[in-house]
Amino acid sequence: MQTELAIGEFVARLCPGVEHYPDWGPFRALGFNDGEKLVAGVVFSQLNGFDALVSIAATTPRWATPGRIRRVMQFGFDEIKCVRLTAVTSKKNARARKLLRGLGFIEEGRKRKGFDGQQDCIIYGATRLDMERWLLAEKHKIAA
Repeated sequence: MQTELAIGEFVARLCPGVEHYPDWGPFRALGFNDGEKLVAGVVFSQLNGFDALVSIAATTPRWATPGRIRRVMQFGFDEIKCVRLTAVTSKKNARARKLLRGLGFIEEGRKRKGFDGQQDCIIYGATRLDMERWLLAEKHKIAA
């Protein structure tokens, strides 16, 4: 089992634009293993009592099972008590943008050249309502 610091380092290594993870300030993290090997990490940073910046990195797309996605959403909304989650990525990162949309994040805006001084930054956000399909899936499972 990895520590949150180790998961943060994993995400920082794999996630473009997140290489300066110590600047995140206090953060929380979830890791997902395949056997003993860490294959995905989700970092919740810039915690302010109602929002968190979500950074996701993985070595395989197979980490993203419905149960694991549900766990990420429960962690963000139920354990950390966020009202919303924010994610940012470069305009050119089609894979990340597809993942975020598939999870239920809504594109909220664009910062011109805001990703790295050269690429535009796309800002995504999600509220509990946007993520109900993940959060309610567990309630239906328990009720069944």
